[in-house]
Amino acid sequence: MIKVQRMFWAAVDATHDRRFVAKSANKKLKGIDVNLYKAITKTSGQPTDSFVQECKNWKRAYNSNILRLLQLEKLNEPFKKPSTLSKVVDYVASSLGKNRTK
Repeated sequence: MIKVQRMFWAAVDATHDRRFVAKSANKKLKGIDVNLYKAITKTSGQPTDSFVQECKNWKRAYNSNILRLLQLEKLNEPFKKPSTLSKVVDYVASSLGKNRTK
């Protein structure tokens, strides 16, 4: 992934995370929302009314999302390269296609 795309999506995800925390602060959460709320507040902080603290929390969420995207890129990296088996299958299929008589 291009660095600019990674930065963009980390910013979007950080904004979504902080919006979820702010909206869910005074609500009664159920099920998976409770676990999500706890995980997000653990990485990016509790909801606050202070603008400066909210910017710091957003930056923490942004850094967390950058790391998550980097891990995802590293996990997907081996799958971008074609395997030896797929190369052999492609070679055999292309050679069979060339040798066909009409």
